[in-house]
Amino acid sequence: MDSCPTLHLGLRRTMVLFLLSMSVPIAVPANVIISSFGPGTGYDLNGGLSISTIGSANSYETATAVSFTPSGTYTLSQIDLALGYVSGTNSFVVKLVNDNSGPVGSLIETWVFSAPTFLQADLNALAPVTSIVLNGGNSYWIVVLPGGSDTWGAWNHPSPDTFVGELAGSRDGGSTWYPPVVGVGPAYDVVGNLTTPEPASGVPVGVALVALAIGRRLWMRRSKACNRFLA
Repeated sequence: MDSCPTLHLGLRRTMVLFLLSMSVPIAVPANVIISSFGPGTGYDLNGGLSISTIGSANSYETATAVSFTPSGTYTLSQIDLALGYVSGTNSFVVKLVNDNSGPVGSLIETWVFSAPTFLQADLNALAPVTSIVLNGGNSYWIVVLPGGSDTWGAWNHPSPDTFVGELAGSRDGGSTWYPPVVGVGPAYDVVGNLTTPEPASGVPVGVALVALAIGRRLWMRRSKACNRFLA
């Protein structure tokens, strides 16, 4: 029988605290990777880039794409677009594609949705269905197309007018692209979580080190007390 049964409690508690500290979840806030919005996601309710087909009331075939390049590596949380419906079929197609000297790279994800009415609040939040990693230094394109044969909508301008990323336009449904003549881009942002090289951050490691230090002190005190008792 152990004549000093409390001698090992400190070490046991230390190990328990260490394991618990390593399992503490860390809340990682979402980061705005890029944004052309004004303060408070400000955008122009009354002006934008037409997204339409030749069969629409606009009688003009046009689509728009904008590029962005993350400064770090992120997992995509959502893409926000200020895009409004004008007339015809209320259907829009948004594609996220890799850069290939323009918005003609490989497809990453597609969203098809109905938009709020133009001239009103028309912010659309598009979340990925699967996990998407945006690698730092790589360029990507957000492509916005009409979804119906008679669709007419507008991708709102930012407010105040800003231009973020490279802009491209298409008049054949996205088969070919050209530099647009407009000087103001569309209102959008890209939001994601910054990835880290290691799964464990400094927070749980710090807690674990504190737990080890406390446990060691507790063990040493009880060890001395036990030695005095046995002497």
